[in-house]
Amino acid sequence: MRRGVPCWYKRPDVGLDGVYDATLIQSAMYTTLKKHLGAKPYYKHVLETFNVTDKPELSQFTMEKYEAITKYKTSYYTFQLPVSAALLMAAVTGKNGTDIQDGKCTWLAVVALQRANSAQKQLMELHYGRNDPESVAKIKDLYEELQLPHTYSVFEEATYDLIRTQIQQVTRGLPHDLFFKILDNIFRRSI
Repeated sequence: MRRGVPCWYKRPDVGLDGVYDATLIQSAMYTTLKKHLGAKPYYKHVLETFNVTDKPELSQFTMEKYEAITKYKTSYYTFQLPVSAALLMAAVTGKNGTDIQDGKCTWLAVVALQRANSAQKQLMELHYGRNDPESVAKIKDLYEELQLPHTYSVFEEATYDLIRTQIQQVTRGLPHDLFFKILDNIFRRSI
């Protein structure tokens, strides 16, 4: 039963058509992923995320796991899978970013401007947002000079702890581990 109605595949008139339809749906899903994401650098990671649902590891089958699945059975498909796929597509993959070249307003740029003296601010004006390796190197050197990597590490750790506390407080009745897993997927990534 699903929401008080017999599941489609349980209806007597469906029979083996249910298996055939499931195969068609799965094939359509992979075709759609390849069509729209095949050329993207994160395509393999998205595919792996979707494949997690298709490879059961029988040694992991326990009554505790079964009870958790029945309690949270839709969380993977309705929340974790779409969020994980979105994070991959948003380039949260540990690759080097282009924030300096793109002139983005980042935490590092804002704090650098707050800490910089007039000569350092002038260096930011000249080189931030320029798409050449020399300018990027000068900005990175300035970040080091201002000790921003260490400061950011402390800030990131404090933010991580705060978010973990908020997850525990806000998600009462929801699967905390799901939110912690998502948080851990993006924590300490260098993008």
